[in-house]
Amino acid sequence: MKVISKSGDRRTLSVDAEELRAILSSLGESIELIEDREILSRLGVTEAGVIKLEGELGAVYRMRGRRKEISVTDQELTTIRNALQAALEIDDWEFHPRMGFTKAEVSSILAEVSRLVSA
Repeated sequence: MKVISKSGDRRTLSVDAEELRAILSSLGESIELIEDREILSRLGVTEAGVIKLEGELGAVYRMRGRRKEISVTDQELTTIRNALQAALEIDDWEFHPRMGFTKAEVSSILAEVSRLVSA
């Protein structure tokens, strides 16, 4: 995952299809994991905002090619980081079946996203 360009609060990122799939899984699972009244405080946006972001990123994921370019605001990047963190709360025994990834793989993606949020 790397920044291709930055303009104001928006960044265009180059991501691998599998990284994007993990992000999408995390967004979906975060809605399931977090109680409705806590979504805004934990993810930084409402449930509708998470669903909107998931839809936008899902459209990019369905495009051909291994490398994908996504354009996200700083707030959306923070939401992605928070969703990845929330997904890591899934119990070990059900993590891979629900996410399709290991915790180590998701933790690695979380580290990359956290680095970008801090930059």
